[in-house]
Amino acid sequence: MEAISTIGVLASIILTALVNRRVGRVAKDARSSRAQLENDHQADPALTSNLREDMDEKHRESMRAMRTITADIGGMRSDIRILHKADQATNKRLDEHLRKEH
Repeated sequence: MEAISTIGVLASIILTALVNRRVGRVAKDARSSRAQLENDHQADPALTSNLREDMDEKHRESMRAMRTITADIGGMRSDIRILHKADQATNKRLDEHLRKEH
C-alpha cells in the first residue's frame, strides 16, 4: 500500500513538473509573440498599439494611395485618347491638303 502511495506521489510530482514546464514554455512563447506584435517604438510609450491595428491603418493608407493613382492613370488615359484623336484629325487634314496640292 505504501508503494502505491509513493508511486502516486511521484507520478503527481512528475506530472506537476511536466505541466509547469509546458506552462512555462507557453508563457515564454506568449511573451515572444507579444514582443513581435506590440508596437513599442513609438515616441510616447503610453501609446502602444498592436500589429493588426498598425497593419489595418497602413492598408487604409495604401488603398487611399491606390485610388488616387488609379484616378490619375484614368485621367492620363483620357488625355492620351484626346491627343490621339487630335493627332488623327491633324493627319487627316494634312493628307487632304497634300492631295489637293498634287
